[in-house]
Amino acid sequence: MVLVTLNVPQRGLHPIEAARAWHLHNDDGMSFRDIRLEVVNMLKQVPSVKAVFTAVRSVDAVQGTKAMPQYGYSRCGILPPSCKVRAAAHGSVSSTPRARGASPVT
Repeated sequence: MVLVTLNVPQRGLHPIEAARAWHLHNDDGMSFRDIRLEVVNMLKQVPSVKAVFTAVRSVDAVQGTKAMPQYGYSRCGILPPSCKVRAAAHGSVSSTPRARGASPVT
C-alpha cells in the first residue's frame, strides 16, 4: 500500500484551495490581492498575498509533470524487488547486477 504524505503549513492553502487560486489567477485573470478574499487557509482564515502566490506557484510547478517521483530503475541496472518477483516467475532474472548494455545471463 502506498502512503502519500503532504505537509501543509497552517497558514498555507489546502491543495484544493491552491488549485482554486491557480484557476482564479490563470483562467479568470484575478490579482493575488483579490484571490486572497476568495480562498481560505488551513486555519479557515483569509491567507496572506504571499501564501496565495506560493500556492499558485506550486500548482504551476506540478503542471505538466507527474506528481509522484520517478525513480529511474530502468537506467540503474538493478531491478526493484517488485520487478524481481515478476521476472523470477518468468525465469528471466539473475541475482547479480549487470553492466549497462550487457546481455542478460541465460
